[in-house]
Amino acid sequence: MNEPKRFGRYRLLGHIADGGMASVHLAQLRTENLFTKWVAMKVVHPNLVGEERFEKMFLTEARLAAQIDHPNVAQVFDCGSVDGVCYLAMEYMSGQTLHALLRAAAEQDIQVPLGVVARVIANTALGLHAAHELRDSDGELLGIVHRDVSPQNVFVLYSGTTKLMDFGIAYAHERESSEELTAVGELKGKFAYMSPEQLVKRELDRRSDIFSLGVVLWESACGMRLFKRRTEAETAMAVMACEVPKPSDLLDDFPEELEAIILRALAREPADRYQTTQELAADLERYLASTNETAGTLQVARFVEEVFPTGKEEITSSLRRATVLLESYEDVLTPVTEEAPAESPSFDDYDLLEVTRSASQPPVRGNKRWPIAALVLGAAGLVAVQYELRSEPEPAPRPAVEAPAASAPTPPPTPAVEAPAPEAEPPPVEAPVTMTAPEPAAQPQVRTRRRRAAAMARPREEVAAPRPQPPRPPPVSAMEPGPTGPRPMTEFE
Repeated sequence: MNEPKRFGRYRLLGHIADGGMASVHLAQLRTENLFTKWVAMKVVHPNLVGEERFEKMFLTEARLAAQIDHPNVAQVFDCGSVDGVCYLAMEYMSGQTLHALLRAAAEQDIQVPLGVVARVIANTALGLHAAHELRDSDGELLGIVHRDVSPQNVFVLYSGTTKLMDFGIAYAHERESSEELTAVGELKGKFAYMSPEQLVKRELDRRSDIFSLGVVLWESACGMRLFKRRTEAETAMAVMACEVPKPSDLLDDFPEELEAIILRALAREPADRYQTTQELAADLERYLASTNETAGTLQVARFVEEVFPTGKEEITSSLRRATVLLESYEDVLTPVTEEAPAESPSFDDYDLLEVTRSASQPPVRGNKRWPIAALVLGAAGLVAVQYELRSEPEPAPRPAVEAPAASAPTPPPTPAVEAPAPEAEPPPVEAPVTMTAPEPAAQPQVRTRRRRAAAMARPREEVAAPRPQPPRPPPVSAMEPGPTGPRPMTEFE
């Protein structure tokens, strides 16, 4: 886990994932009233800072996702910029992406239950339908198309809930330059999940997302890749050909009802597909009901725990370590505001200010006790003078105490000049704290102490210097697929 880094109201810690235009970090929101909340912080890559097109996409994603209120869509809490770097604060979710779940199951030779597949895709379809049905203030459909429905953007929580996320390249009628945004989407390398009309840049609607979700459904049920090929060009050609093998030809005893749902979602022509993802979710629910097997969030949670037996505990322990790390670094991360109390003192400072003022300032003129105190002091002075006149023949201890006050105005000039002489040595000793460069002096002992003070000051500057960030590990390269046909599930990029 990385050293905490202050980022506005947030503290950035561990790196979670990388995307085409931003990286995701574990972060914590910390306010002055000790309110804290874990979030997933999406931050634009440094090389894209200042790019107007990417910043517009970022703000559009935040605006669209914040308006979608559905339990199967990842929530967006905050959006803004810190020192010109745009960020997006989303809910922190404890779980795994469907991409990681399918790949880990394939590596462990675990068959994903079809009931779990149907439940995950049905919940994703409901969240996608909420995005498709989003309307403006006048009640008009915004025409949102996610355009990046893939296993990487479907998140399965350890509680069994499914969340759709990442509306970074979502299309809406209100966007001005959809061509540029399509080009940005191509950079993400999701050709294997694009619809045929998306590849040729035709006008898109929600049925394009239905095709992409159908690809995810086919791969999750069959345990293989559908359109993925050796290169992006070959993958695009496979999508355009749209030759979808029947799951029953690859797997024994594959349910006919589920196969019909998959093939309808993957129809090449949009008119032959489901017209809404809600219809797709309804057919999946009917299939689940026909199996007479319970397939709810509890069953999904048990399967995720089977594939990742220690995943939940690892996330919990990581959050504990992150909390301890933040508490230990909070003093360093919190900015010093020494001038704030002097400019605007709080209510707790008023008593201290009154005590300081009464000790350093004379009484207020309007105080009625001041004349009385002056008379008392004058009378005391007269009594002291009379007492001194009476006791001139015999020295008394009282005049001896007051003698320095009488002789203070007439000291000899020479002692006043010689008195500061022995006190002139301490200032050079304290000078190394503020001097920028040592100057030669006649006293060797002063130079020795000056060198020691300078040597002690150097480590402090090294500790205060910012630590360099560790290099980001390179992405894991995908296995080279074969030339044709469905590919193994382990070839997820």
